[in-house]
Amino acid sequence: MAQEPKSMFVNSHLAANGVEDDASLIFKYEQVTATLGTSFRCKLPNWAYIIGDGYIAIPDFWRASECHLYQLDEKVAQFDDKRKTIGFNYEIEAVAADILEGKLGSSTVTSANSLIFQKYIEAIRAKIYA
Repeated sequence: MAQEPKSMFVNSHLAANGVEDDASLIFKYEQVTATLGTSFRCKLPNWAYIIGDGYIAIPDFWRASECHLYQLDEKVAQFDDKRKTIGFNYEIEAVAADILEGKLGSSTVTSANSLIFQKYIEAIRAKIYA
């Protein structure tokens, strides 16, 4: 079951057209903190990090083909995905398969999970446009 954040900090910048073009978010949970930064105003490295006793670094996370496991500064493992495609191909294939099977929803990303995601998006937008 998804854990609700204890607190959420949102810092953003709005473009001249009123749309957010830069956002930094910090979610504080019971035992972890999650951060997210996104920007149209500057080029970010598009890396994701999962941090615990060590950390996992994922270059170009939105189309990742590799990840690296570190203990302190030492890389202790690496995974290379040998797919021929990158990006959202697997999502397109999953949706196409669901449609062909006549399904009205996905069992991978359920409508309940989609609604939870939308709840967070609305809470973030409420802080940006407050």
